[in-house]
Amino acid sequence: MWERLSYKQKNKILLSGFLLVLILAFITSFSNTFALYLENQALKDKLKMARDAPEQIGSFKSQLTQLQETISYLDESADLRKELLNNVGNASKEMKVLFKEFKPSTFFVSDDIYVETHEIVLEGDYKSLLKVIYEVEKTLKIGKLTSVRFFKEKDRASRKVKLACSISIQSLKDQKNED
Repeated sequence: MWERLSYKQKNKILLSGFLLVLILAFITSFSNTFALYLENQALKDKLKMARDAPEQIGSFKSQLTQLQETISYLDESADLRKELLNNVGNASKEMKVLFKEFKPSTFFVSDDIYVETHEIVLEGDYKSLLKVIYEVEKTLKIGKLTSVRFFKEKDRASRKVKLACSISIQSLKDQKNED
């Protein structure tokens, strides 16, 4: 029977037999070797991570302390905003001045000192605004009045020009004394 086949047919049978043997060899031995290789790579990665763990722990601890300091500062900042809102609100109510806007606080750190800036916008007549500014400056214990800016705004509904005042108040906090 083998003699009756042509060279093309013999080559096809030989090639298909070779492919069959190759597939069986892969299934029986090469697949196990490949799986062990992948497992070895995974274990090497875990070992590398375990070697770097002490450094990562130190890094995470420093990040945690920084976050805790920021959170405690933000809690104190919220108390500061409440006190400031209370002081300016009472003074503006007494002088019949419109408390128009209390902008979000901005802060930055410079040489271990937190500098927090609050900006308040009031609207009213010139004398009343000056009285409110004077009251705030006189009673303010939590920061310093750093800037006062008067400007005119046109009310689109009534088409009148109104006087407004922007007050900036800064408070400083030294981080060195807290540690």
